[in-house]
Amino acid sequence: MKKLLALILAFVCVISLAACGGKTDNNDKTDTQVTSDSKQTPEPTQKAVSEPLNPTPGSVTIGDVTLTAELVNLDEPMQVSSQSKPCMAVSGDTVYIGNGDKIIKKYTLADNALTLEKEMNISNSNGIAVDGKGQLYADGGVFAAKIYDGEGNQIGEAVESGNISVSQTEDFALTYFTGRDAITKISGGTATPWVISGLRSSDPAQIKGPFTKVAAIEVVGNHALVAGSIENEQKLVAFDTAGNEIARSSEKLFGNGISAMTETENGYMTASVSTIHLIKNDGTFIGKSDSTKSLFGVEEAVWLKKFVPMEDGSVLALCGAKRADDTAEALLYRIKGF
Repeated sequence: MKKLLALILAFVCVISLAACGGKTDNNDKTDTQVTSDSKQTPEPTQKAVSEPLNPTPGSVTIGDVTLTAELVNLDEPMQVSSQSKPCMAVSGDTVYIGNGDKIIKKYTLADNALTLEKEMNISNSNGIAVDGKGQLYADGGVFAAKIYDGEGNQIGEAVESGNISVSQTEDFALTYFTGRDAITKISGGTATPWVISGLRSSDPAQIKGPFTKVAAIEVVGNHALVAGSIENEQKLVAFDTAGNEIARSSEKLFGNGISAMTETENGYMTASVSTIHLIKNDGTFIGKSDSTKSLFGVEEAVWLKKFVPMEDGSVLALCGAKRADDTAEALLYRIKGF
């Protein structure tokens, strides 16, 4: 009887162990599969490469003036975060171009090509200017512009905050920021209100100068260009550095703002994003471009950011242009004909 009972118990244990072993094997296999599956991640999506633009510049006729454009080649394409970001300053054959995001590149210009000399990391570089000493000013907006030597070393700050434009022929600069009461003159290290002030006053008697609102300022040699609202129309007015008016556009300028402007031997050239206006020396309005796509040779409208007159009579024009993937690129042209 005892032998029979022992045999029965032994048989039950064998069956139990077989069952437990099989269950453990299945669990191990399942755990391994779950762990392996959890480690599997999808292949990363490859980002499309941003292809540089390949402009084919041409011409555009405004009134009786035909402008032609030539591409000035950078040593390598400069990608920017948006069309409105690029900025530029020029002194002789030295060209500074910023991407609007802390990087400013210093180039040497020869013919229609730029050779990179130095890359500088400058904190506030939404707009830049250069004076007759070769000192570089990086716009501070509501803060004072920082001043650098030509190698990117900070050497000081402007005595007044705001967007700054500097003469290369005189000790003269103007600063202004949207919403300010006045344009400020900087000369001899001192900041004083210029001839345009009282812009925030509700009393017309307190407003000095022709403007009720200022859109843009640009110092070109010994002249100062100001664009803004005069009797609810956007006009350009040219002054000498003493503040005497020397010319005023006879017709209103297209658009709600001016993104670039300069003076040439033949008059004044301004831009409202992609639209170019031409104005004679006496203020007579020549006309505006219906489109500048043919001039700059790109499919999308550009955003013109800076005009600089050159000794040969041409104008360097910096713009932001949209790429096929909706990123943007800084493009530089030499405009001839005005």
